[in-house]
Amino acid sequence: MARKAKKTTTKRKAAKQNKRTKATRRLSAKSDRRAKSNRRTGAKPAKRAASKTNRRTKATRRTTAKPTRRVRPRRRAQVKRAPVRRSGTKKPTFMGWRRKNGRVGIRNHVIILPLDDLSNAASESVANNIKGTLAIPHSYGRLQFGEDLELHFRTLIGTGSNSNVAAVIVIGIEPEWTGRVVRGIAKTGKPVTGFAIEKHGDIKTVANVSRKAKEYLQWASELERQKCQVKDLWVSVKCGESDTTSGLASNPTVGNFIDKFDAWGATTCFGETSEITGAELNCAARGKTKKIGQMFLNTWQAYMDEVIEPHKTDDLSDSQPTKGNIEGGLTTIEEKAFGNLEKIGKKTRYIDVLGPAEAPKKGP
Repeated sequence: MARKAKKTTTKRKAAKQNKRTKATRRLSAKSDRRAKSNRRTGAKPAKRAASKTNRRTKATRRTTAKPTRRVRPRRRAQVKRAPVRRSGTKKPTFMGWRRKNGRVGIRNHVIILPLDDLSNAASESVANNIKGTLAIPHSYGRLQFGEDLELHFRTLIGTGSNSNVAAVIVIGIEPEWTGRVVRGIAKTGKPVTGFAIEKHGDIKTVANVSRKAKEYLQWASELERQKCQVKDLWVSVKCGESDTTSGLASNPTVGNFIDKFDAWGATTCFGETSEITGAELNCAARGKTKKIGQMFLNTWQAYMDEVIEPHKTDDLSDSQPTKGNIEGGLTTIEEKAFGNLEKIGKKTRYIDVLGPAEAPKKGP
């Protein structure tokens, strides 16, 4: 069996070799026929012609080619790119005046604060003498008593305690009530002085107050602003003379501001209880808790019971909306109320309900 296998393998190899030999013979025969035809026609072999042409081309390149200069790449200045800050990754800051009680103001007023309407003229005279001071005249402070008088004192003390005020001079007709306002403002740690007109007269009082106002103004102008965090900011918002664009543009813009600054820790407030009429239930639902929402409803209901119901006519057309609101395109109190409510934003929830002239005590 082994011998037969060897013979078979040998035969196969011989057959393959014969095939190769035959193929080689056929190719050589073709080349012979081409050579004979070229001799008859006088044509030269293509390979030789191509090879000569290539040799000539290479020789021409060697003789005509010029050496190329090596061009150095230009050096590019390396520009350091500032790191890209993603929005919302860092809380913004602002420059403000920090007061001794920790509050921060974005203004630095020296105010001349009259205790009553009898002191308005003296206050305005001082502001006229000392440019840069600010007089705040009003028509109250006489013939008041009870809660009305307490509200008056809270309003004046709150005005002088405002963080946008650097120093205060209080002018009153008599020293007792003047001193009460001075003591209330002094709790903030800011400079405050009181002057009484009684036993001195307007002319002498104006002269004395002007000298003190000049001193305070010089001191305030030397104060430097500091970088402060948004959480130190107190913001109160209010709209006025509403029209058709208030609830569509301006108030929603303010509401967007409130949403952002509330998230950053700022203390924000809004008022206008009477102008929420028509949207009072929606406003109550925006309270942090049901208890706080009910506090708002109680305040709103007290206004309705004490002001609206005893004095109402057949409608509110002479009051809410006002004639200016109607001329601006508002037709109902509900339109005005829902536009007014846009000021508190979409996400923010209020955490307290304040009385008149009451400073916020709670906060983020």
